[in-house]
Amino acid sequence: MGSLLHAAHYSDEFSGVSGGIPGTDSVVAHFIRSGWARFENETTTVTLRPGQVVFRDTAKPWQFWFGPATRSRTVVVPRDQLVRHAVVQGQLPRIVVTDAGLAEVRLLTGFMDLVRRFGDDTLSPLGRSVGEDIGIQLLAAAMGTARAAESGEHANVVLAAAHRFIDEHLGDPHLTPAVIARELHLSLRSLHRAFEAADDSVMVYVRRQRLRRARAELLTPGARVADVAARWRFSDTSHFIRHFKAAYGTTPTAFVKEERRGLEG
Repeated sequence: MGSLLHAAHYSDEFSGVSGGIPGTDSVVAHFIRSGWARFENETTTVTLRPGQVVFRDTAKPWQFWFGPATRSRTVVVPRDQLVRHAVVQGQLPRIVVTDAGLAEVRLLTGFMDLVRRFGDDTLSPLGRSVGEDIGIQLLAAAMGTARAAESGEHANVVLAAAHRFIDEHLGDPHLTPAVIARELHLSLRSLHRAFEAADDSVMVYVRRQRLRRARAELLTPGARVADVAARWRFSDTSHFIRHFKAAYGTTPTAFVKEERRGLEG
């Protein structure tokens, strides 16, 4: 579509050199669907597996290898058009790797699937111009978000969104990493990576927040340990007591007694 190229590839094992030709600078996105691919220059080597995407600036040459029976999709955008977009203004990263499940990447691939149904000849010049611009902006957004994810900015956004969703659904018996990732339109890998960057894990955070809610509820008049444990989705009372003691250094019953003594004193 205009200067925007989208292609599907299937290959046996092969290698070569890509980029570094003056006047043909472009940014290339490879979406690996099966097999593997590797890109290397004098300072960087990345290996891609199914479900991963690489955005590659071809101003300098890259050596590449594709494994046997590799299926991939490629989107090519002229470099000078991409750098006009504010989302990637400044110096382009030479290479960025991310997950195909990233929302902005899925938006880009969904748009390219739609474009393939039309073809370049079925649209008016205005339609081709608009479609080309949209495709470039979507690639810019995907690349910019992927770069932010590498720098930790995206991970912070993901973590905040996940914390908010979890806190609002602590009583849900089906609250799992897969459900959280689906509701936030993330890949499961991106969700786990955001928590790992904060030295945490999804279900440890869920348990910690459930313990906090349970701890507050235990001070409610008439609250029973077994009922509180069940309400906050602990499998049984002994499981709840064990985790409560590990978190707060005392059992639920002893905690309630100590708090009440403090109030009476």
